[in-house]
Amino acid sequence: MPDAPSPAAGPRPEPFAPQAAPAALEDLRARLRATRWPDAPGEAGWSLGTDLGWLRELAAYWADGFDWPAQEAALARLPRFRVTLGGVSIHFVHARAAAPAGPVLPLVLERILVEDPGYAEGLVPPGVPKSPRRPEPPR
Repeated sequence: MPDAPSPAAGPRPEPFAPQAAPAALEDLRARLRATRWPDAPGEAGWSLGTDLGWLRELAAYWADGFDWPAQEAALARLPRFRVTLGGVSIHFVHARAAAPAGPVLPLVLERILVEDPGYAEGLVPPGVPKSPRRPEPPR
């Protein structure tokens, strides 16, 4: 982290290491396994929206194939922080480039909350609204 701001300069970022509760992960797996799938016309494929076969495979992977503890361990190796700005908790990774060969430009990846479906046409935000990882902003 860069030098910490003085208290008068604003909030101070704090180290952040979230962990998913095993009970929450098992609940998610159970809900994925209990999905009530619609009937799909024979060879609809992607012509009527998401291919049902593909979506079933994806749900099965998340229920029984995805190794969340391994991913959590990989994420834990990153320098993660949290700060509250304007009443919104912001989670970020602050990682410097390893041995840069030239000028280094910052990279900011942002998860956005899209409330207007018309605005989101062609956009899939990387995250789920109302996720336990990020509380809803104040209204």
